[in-house]
Amino acid sequence: MRDYFQDSKIKSLLRQPGSERHRLTRRKAVSLSTWIYYWLLSVLATSSNNNIKTTATAFMMNHASSKGCFTRRALETGLTNNLRNGSCEQTNKQDRWITTVNGSSSSLLSETEKQNSPGAEKKLVLVGGGHAHLQVIKALNKQARPENLSVTLVDVQSHASYSGMVPGCVANLYTPDQATIDLAALAEWASVEFIQGRVADIDLDAKHLVLHGSDERLSFDAISLDIGSTARGLYETEGAKEFAIPTRPISDLVHKIELAEQQLKRDTLLLSPSQKKKGTNVHVVVVGGGAAGIELSMAIQARWGLIDLDAPIKVTLLNAGSELLSEENIQSRAAVNNALSKRHISVRNDSIVQRLTEEDVCLKDGTKIPYTHCIWAAGAIAHGLAWKLQSNKLAVSDRGWVSVTPNLQSVSH
Repeated sequence: MRDYFQDSKIKSLLRQPGSERHRLTRRKAVSLSTWIYYWLLSVLATSSNNNIKTTATAFMMNHASSKGCFTRRALETGLTNNLRNGSCEQTNKQDRWITTVNGSSSSLLSETEKQNSPGAEKKLVLVGGGHAHLQVIKALNKQARPENLSVTLVDVQSHASYSGMVPGCVANLYTPDQATIDLAALAEWASVEFIQGRVADIDLDAKHLVLHGSDERLSFDAISLDIGSTARGLYETEGAKEFAIPTRPISDLVHKIELAEQQLKRDTLLLSPSQKKKGTNVHVVVVGGGAAGIELSMAIQARWGLIDLDAPIKVTLLNAGSELLSEENIQSRAAVNNALSKRHISVRNDSIVQRLTEEDVCLKDGTKIPYTHCIWAAGAIAHGLAWKLQSNKLAVSDRGWVSVTPNLQSVSH
């Protein structure tokens, strides 16, 4: 497949950072999009007696968890099973064509048989401008996709943040522009229609979706969801949404930290000489002892540690478990704890947040931790749209994630 990273314009839209971690992330995404690309073309090209099978790719790209990652063999297995003998299993005269990739975002397939000519236009709708869909857009650009396939991208934002670089942005290693992809420009490059809006509902039977604030229905033959997730506990924990800086949506995180920093600098300038002599007590509490919380605690310490506050900032990391990264090996846990200790970041294990006030983080055991800034990195839960689609008979788990088979196929569609 042609390497579209060599295109000078697309390279400027999708800047690739130099670290090995980001190179590996890019390699995985390209591999994923390659197999999804050929799978989708095979499905669209398969027909018998002019019955055109229609489908949608499904993605579940969980960046918050290392469990259940995409494998080439799993996707090949699902593809082989579906295309064996040039046909797919018939159930009540409906074709089952669903392949998913396990993770935080999910996508689903429309099931139908349509009496149409082979050259009829097919509509693919991509909901969400996440990492997976960026690669699919590149692979399905105007020059590469079938002439009868139109692609539409729907996202509530015009720009998408690359989450792998966000901690670097917080630490001032990158500018926000360097970690942002212009979705409108990328869509224009690929001759993909871009609609900026929030999806309110998707009718899987009628094959159309509705946007918030609009009565217009967007029809599709195939649909894919790459909608990410929402912050765990942000709405359930008293005071969290009001007083904390949440990590989701990711695009807002850096902006909110910048605003807090500007206010912090203004407050410092207003201090009297006697107050400056006492020092400025800045205490950042990071809620969540996972990879995101660990990265952000070090990133905020690196960023605000350079501000002239006449006193070092204090950073405390709250972990609900008995130890950090309990599922990792001893050497990894020791390396992380040493890195935190070197940066004078305090770690409190067995700390479950019950509520937030304007001045204190209140733990379940009754402890009150005074703070000036709180970053909420307590993990991810399923997107609200996934829960809504459950009412449309899409099978989801008890935690709201789309349910899939070992071959990465939806169990219901």
